[in-house]
Amino acid sequence: MTDRFLSATPLPKTRESAGLSSAALGAWAAAALAVAVFALHAAVSNNYDFYRDELYFIVCGQHPALGYVDQPPLIPLLAAASQLFGESRIAIHLIAALGGAATVLVACATVRLLRGGVWAQVLAGMAAGFAPIYLALASTLSTSTFEPLAWGLTAYFLLRAVLERDRRALLFAGLVVGVALETKYGIPFYVAALLLGLALTPERKLLRTREFALAVAIAAALFAPNFVWQLRHGFPMLPVLLANVDHKDLVLSPPEFLANQALMMNPLLAPVWLAGLVAPFAGERWRRLRFLSIAFAAVFLVMLALHAKNYYLSPAYVAAFAVGAVALERSLLSLRLRNAYLGLAFASTAVLAPLPIPMLAPEQYLIYEHALGFHDAPVETRAQSRIPQLFADMTGWHDLARSVAVAYDRLAPEDRAHAAIFTYNYGEASAIDLFGGALGLPKALSGHNNFYLWGPGKADGHVVLLVGAKLARLSSQCREASVVGSFGAPFALPEEHGDIVLCRDLGQGFHAAWTHLRHYD
Repeated sequence: MTDRFLSATPLPKTRESAGLSSAALGAWAAAALAVAVFALHAAVSNNYDFYRDELYFIVCGQHPALGYVDQPPLIPLLAAASQLFGESRIAIHLIAALGGAATVLVACATVRLLRGGVWAQVLAGMAAGFAPIYLALASTLSTSTFEPLAWGLTAYFLLRAVLERDRRALLFAGLVVGVALETKYGIPFYVAALLLGLALTPERKLLRTREFALAVAIAAALFAPNFVWQLRHGFPMLPVLLANVDHKDLVLSPPEFLANQALMMNPLLAPVWLAGLVAPFAGERWRRLRFLSIAFAAVFLVMLALHAKNYYLSPAYVAAFAVGAVALERSLLSLRLRNAYLGLAFASTAVLAPLPIPMLAPEQYLIYEHALGFHDAPVETRAQSRIPQLFADMTGWHDLARSVAVAYDRLAPEDRAHAAIFTYNYGEASAIDLFGGALGLPKALSGHNNFYLWGPGKADGHVVLLVGAKLARLSSQCREASVVGSFGAPFALPEEHGDIVLCRDLGQGFHAAWTHLRHYD
């Protein structure tokens, strides 16, 4: 029997009660918002170059495996599939856009499950689709792209199990978790927090059901192939995570972290997710949602303690937005006041939208950012460009491949016949692999992450083009070294500006030195 815990307070008369179907209006509103999110991302999908990680995912996906050093296999396989009919930034970005659109539908479905009206669906769907961090995550294909969708779906199915006593929904939750584990390893944090929330509330009875045990089995079975791959390779993901924590990720103080969360989610939407966290403790008819608030608090504290990147918490807001939208709909009985707030929320998303997605050219972005008095906060410690790191990492990759091709073409024919190209990060190596073939370049070598596992091939180290090398550091490693080119686009990250050095007779050769070239980060 459906739990009608929200039915005690009637809504004021609206167009719904004037004869129009609430279910139909809600479905149309959800679909319209999802289409709007998809259309926005589609419109800007070709404005910049590929994102650094997208290049890497495509190359990884072209080497199909059950796992990779720094991510599960699903995103690389999707990325490679997007390029089956030729190089296309639009194709890979539309996959990401589908994730953003689907998140809107999940948020609206959660509102309907909570017996929210059309207004609550529009508010929650708008928040889940147009909050700045959600726009950013859906603008490129990354391991984080589908996290809001996966976490939101997991919460939705648990709510169905709690509110509608539909224990079969637990099986779908297990399926979602298992698939999510094949995209990124982040969802266990949320699952553990949700289990804690259930254990601390009367809803703990779900944890003793046969369906819960089956859900765990489903998730484990789906994750098993990748777990076995990591096990066989010595869990290479661990040094990647440790490197991020130790020196790569920017550490924020608790006040900075909290302020950053408000900015990423749009400050005007803070009342929505805050209401979603507080409402379950505001009265008995909300008590069955308390496990969600406990889960959010738990995962927040864990991310804070681990000095996680600011966007790692963002998927947990999908459920908070849905609960908060229903709570505000029930609290703000004035239709005029509700619509005024909704209008302000939409207006603010329109103003903020050019900041998280590649809508404006770099020069235009800087003007717009200055006009708003806003400056994007970095998430990593490395030197930054004048534009946000996301956009800087979508700049200059074709230029890099062309610069390397110019240096390669200058080699004598006998040198080109067996010359190797070595880069110091996977972005550069991936760009050369994907764009260099049309320019006559061989595949690149690198010791970075999964490129290390693919090894040096037949490269002997007699003639090597080192991309991004420092000439002064090579005097003792090469019999002869000289700068033969340079690379760097105007708005690329500083690390993507450097020299191309020709090295003759590199030490003892690649095979002898290969283990020393590995770096997992």
